[in-house]
Amino acid sequence: MSRLSVLTCPKCGAEASHAVVGQPHKCVYCGTVATVKASSPAVRQPAAGVAHPHGSTLPLLLGCGGLVVAALAVGGVFLGSSSQGAEQSPPSGTSLGAELPPDVAESPTEPQLEQAVQPAPPPPVTRRIRSAPAALYEDLDGDGAFEIIAYVERVEGADRSERFAVFDSQTGAVRVETPAVTLGREPMAARVGTRVVVAGERGQLEAYDLGSGDRQWSSTLGDRALALCAAGRDDAVRVSTADERMLEVDLITGRQTEVRARCEHRLARSDRGLHDPSDRSDAQAPPGVEAYVCGSTRVMGSSNYVVPDACLRQGHVDSNGLDGMVAHRIWRLDHAWLVMGVRKPGAYVPMVGVLTGRSFRWKSEVPATNPLDASQGGPRYAAVVGDAVVVSYEMDTERTYWLTAFALEDGRRRWATGVATEASLHGLASRGDGLFAHVGNRILVLDPATGATLRSVGDE
Repeated sequence: MSRLSVLTCPKCGAEASHAVVGQPHKCVYCGTVATVKASSPAVRQPAAGVAHPHGSTLPLLLGCGGLVVAALAVGGVFLGSSSQGAEQSPPSGTSLGAELPPDVAESPTEPQLEQAVQPAPPPPVTRRIRSAPAALYEDLDGDGAFEIIAYVERVEGADRSERFAVFDSQTGAVRVETPAVTLGREPMAARVGTRVVVAGERGQLEAYDLGSGDRQWSSTLGDRALALCAAGRDDAVRVSTADERMLEVDLITGRQTEVRARCEHRLARSDRGLHDPSDRSDAQAPPGVEAYVCGSTRVMGSSNYVVPDACLRQGHVDSNGLDGMVAHRIWRLDHAWLVMGVRKPGAYVPMVGVLTGRSFRWKSEVPATNPLDASQGGPRYAAVVGDAVVVSYEMDTERTYWLTAFALEDGRRRWATGVATEASLHGLASRGDGLFAHVGNRILVLDPATGATLRSVGDE
């Protein structure tokens, strides 16, 4: 009788009934792929069982209602029977081996560890510096380097909010950030001691700690604030309101007290046109500098009156009677006046000069190139840093904002540089030996000696 060989899967033991010698076969139960190859004769090992009439011994297994002879072969399992009367030699059968041809992928015989899923990185945070209220430049820790306190739009993924942030002007890093703040149009902000005090369009007044960013209190004024004024101490601020009250606010508790006082030293002012029209001081001047906006103005409404020219009345500078120039603003510099205005007669080219007594020590057209390429009108922004004055102008031909520096002593032009082509110039300030230009959504820290940009604070 011929011998019957049954092939099984080397992994799960399932029957491989359709396997062909020399061809890869895939187990229908576990998916293992293996190749059927001819096996070499195997030497039978004696096993305990039923004695064969000719002396060989076969194990006795109970299955499928009969005797099953099992013999191990290389890579396979054989089941067979033999005729009685003669001992049969091991058959030259076939086996299901594990060798694969190069083009057949072998399934892994051991479970594979799944790669750990990495959490998605948090979305980047951007802070765009708003143009109002104007940024504050304060030395908060007394190290001589000025921090930047700015009202920013904070964007993190789909989350947007407005808040105040304190930037390190030396590195651009954020030191402190307040919770979300809603101020509306034309907000005001001033630093008083260790706090920033902010006023919104709906008459709210709030205080935030500059060390931690925490909101300390919130109070309602009852009307819009027109100005924030110094109260003479770091734990109070005075607020001028549209209903003609002066409130002194305790910065520890937020408690309000109405007082009879004038705003002797203004810290911030509203630009909504609600301030006293008789106030002709120039809010763009450096803190503590006597400065005036020139020209008289007529007020018409519930009361009609004329506000005289403050440059002539307080500064004794005849804004219309100067040699070759009409003054728009004047700033006190020791015993002289820094004058900014336009050329006279001719096109209104921006000009700057230093006036001593009734005569100019020097005066100059502001544009560094063809003056007729610049926008007409007096310099909009200016800053005094060290022994120089830096003024801004705009080139009509390029729609570019430029800054240029003049020596205060003799008017020699030191440098001129373009700072913004696609963005607007919102402000120019100096503190100590630092020069800052608010351009678009950023503040540029400039080198006063060359006008070069040292670093950028804020994001586009």
